Amino acid sequence: MSVVELVCVLKKDIPVSMEHLSSVLSVSDRTIRSLIKQINTLKESQGFEVVTIRTKGYQLRVLDEQRFQSYITNTSSTVELSNRQQRISFLLFYLLQQDQFSSLQSISDIIGVSRNTLISDLEVLEVVVKQIDLILVRRSHYGIRLTGSEKAVRKAFSKFVVHSNNYISMTKDYFDFIEKVDLSELKMVLKKTLESNHLTITQVLFDSLMDHLRVLLYRVSIKNYVSTQSTSQPLNVEYVQMASTLVQWIRQRFQLVIPMEEVDYLASQIAGKTSVQWIDECEKEELLQLIDELLLLIDEEFVTKFSLDDQLKEALLMHMYPLISRMTHHMLLNNPLIDEVSSRYANVFLIALRFYELWQKQYDKPFDLSRDEIGYLALHFAGNIERAKQQALHRIKRVLIISDIGRGNLLLLKEKIQDLLPRSIVDFDSMTGIDEINQQDPHLILSTITFDDSLIHAPVIYIKEILDEQDLHQIKDLIILKTYINRNIIKQRVIADLFDSRFFRISDQGGYLELIDSMARRMMDASVASEDFAQLVMERELKFSTKYQHGIAGPHGMILNGLEDKIGVIIPRHSVVYDGKPVSIIFLINICKGNLFLYREISKFLLALMDRPKVLKDLIHSESFEHFAQVAMRVDS
Repeated sequence: MSVVELVCVLKKDIPVSMEHLSSVLSVSDRTIRSLIKQINTLKESQGFEVVTIRTKGYQLRVLDEQRFQSYITNTSSTVELSNRQQRISFLLFYLLQQDQFSSLQSISDIIGVSRNTLISDLEVLEVVVKQIDLILVRRSHYGIRLTGSEKAVRKAFSKFVVHSNNYISMTKDYFDFIEKVDLSELKMVLKKTLESNHLTITQVLFDSLMDHLRVLLYRVSIKNYVSTQSTSQPLNVEYVQMASTLVQWIRQRFQLVIPMEEVDYLASQIAGKTSVQWIDECEKEELLQLIDELLLLIDEEFVTKFSLDDQLKEALLMHMYPLISRMTHHMLLNNPLIDEVSSRYANVFLIALRFYELWQKQYDKPFDLSRDEIGYLALHFAGNIERAKQQALHRIKRVLIISDIGRGNLLLLKEKIQDLLPRSIVDFDSMTGIDEINQQDPHLILSTITFDDSLIHAPVIYIKEILDEQDLHQIKDLIILKTYINRNIIKQRVIADLFDSRFFRISDQGGYLELIDSMARRMMDASVASEDFAQLVMERELKFSTKYQHGIAGPHGMILNGLEDKIGVIIPRHSVVYDGKPVSIIFLINICKGNLFLYREISKFLLALMDRPKVLKDLIHSESFEHFAQVAMRVDS
């Protein structure tokens, strides 16, 4: 990590905690302190320093504004030479802004790498740009440039230039232009135009339209117009009228010449983001039928009840129809929440990915979706899971508390459980015979006493005598967990039980995919994973990486079809990098069919590790399974 990255995270007006810095930058506290020391050693020449605000964190203090700005300008365009992925990103970022050929020598000078290294990087870049419908053109004595349809260029420009936070000084013309233009009026005009046509869209879609209008303003200001285009299906006249209204206002307000081709292109953008309001009833019925069929297949694979949720079906319809329209016009949305969605809702991200795969097979016009788009789709399934959780709590009609604590404490305990389960009747009893407990026919038993519960008919959760908010939250999760996995007796430690010494490995060689393939086959040989587990894991990993933050990876199969619930653990002692990110510990997840909620609990376990860097460090430095298991229990409890 470089000094400039730290400077970008620090604030001038408010202190930033060490915990936040460590989380955002994915480095240790020690590394951050070392960089701060480096900054303060050169504070006179650089014009700034980092000061410590007691109990609050660190704050950026500018001593000389001119020197500070000079430092930022000179360093923000620097590429980390050892990071090939960053060099590739920079090349794409740079070439998208060039209208003419750029010589290899000029580019290698800018990046600061040799010509041979640049040529090697261009081979990778050539593959990358093909995936976004662009072509890397090479010409002797001239150099290289990117070409493609105007749609492809604009889409790439919006994604890799407008939304990029890196190399800001290289986009000076664009950002200087945008800073000088007051877009508040344009926002109001866009909002009124949509409202007058009775269209309501999400904030994300609205922001996406504004992004397009920003790019449109910049391009036409330098007379870089869209070429004559044709869409694969005719546009609704309402979209063209809305686009005409917006373009006419822009012409008058900014005194710009905007050809009709721009109107058509803007109309296609609006169509892709708002078209659900004008869906044909027959087409609506066909889509609903397809959604219903796919949800039934999902239910069969994952043992869920998505097909019974009419609210989910309506939400998927409202999402899929504009999505199809956007794909028709070759538009994709960026998802600023994608990392959080794919980690915190890993179970429904898997569902959404599978839903999309099934859609591809059955829909007559298949299309490719990005990880960002699947993240949006996953949120609808997450809504269903949250509703199911509430229903699980509502099904608990009678709770029996078994305890031998004093009456005062018992009444307090009862009151807290009653608040947690307001629709339930909560009773308490001292430890009597098994038959007497079963005769009371409770739906749930909460006990502060450990006893032989093997013959109890209701699920049992062991609790502490005095409960705080965290305990109550955990009890709530455990009640829901019982709904999703077939376990009558629920222990506090659910995840730690899934680790097994047979599937624990400390490795000193092998790449990421090689390591997880080897562990998957070990689990198959032990008959805890299905015979296609290794293939399903590779399928999932090659679609989108399951890398979390802080070096944690959680690979799993495309579907849940394990024979036993197990988590394999791999701790590489050598350097392992995948998808441009270092991997320090791998949790290979093998879950039985129907245990979708358990998968969510595993994701929460991994997220808890990210929030506890010292515990994560202890896990990574484990020398034996026994030590690993002890540390894992600390997180799970």
